[in-house]
Amino acid sequence: MALRDEVAVRLKSELRRQGRSAEWLAKAIQRDQTTVNRLLRGSSSWKLDYVDQAAVALDVSPAWLLGYDPAVVPEDVQAAIAREVARQLAALDSSRLAVRAEPDPLAPPREKRRA
Repeated sequence: MALRDEVAVRLKSELRRQGRSAEWLAKAIQRDQTTVNRLLRGSSSWKLDYVDQAAVALDVSPAWLLGYDPAVVPEDVQAAIAREVARQLAALDSSRLAVRAEPDPLAPPREKRRA
């Protein structure tokens, strides 16, 4: 599938999902209706600034509109990870979190104090 077709398919899908029209998109990206219709049919190529403007208007990633699928971690997995991290942090002994000052190997030697 050509890139312009991929963008058109994803845009039409997102417009449909949000219940928006091509007319709405034309106004949102400040392009005339004819231009947007050609872009959505795949008969014209998308300029990158159009893709960016459409992504902002629809609150989606420009990369997604261009055909890239970002890795998505399901919400239930995110919640499980957050619970496990919280559990492990609570279990840590505060003394294990203490930072010990190590001498800087590049620092000049310190003079010993005389009493």
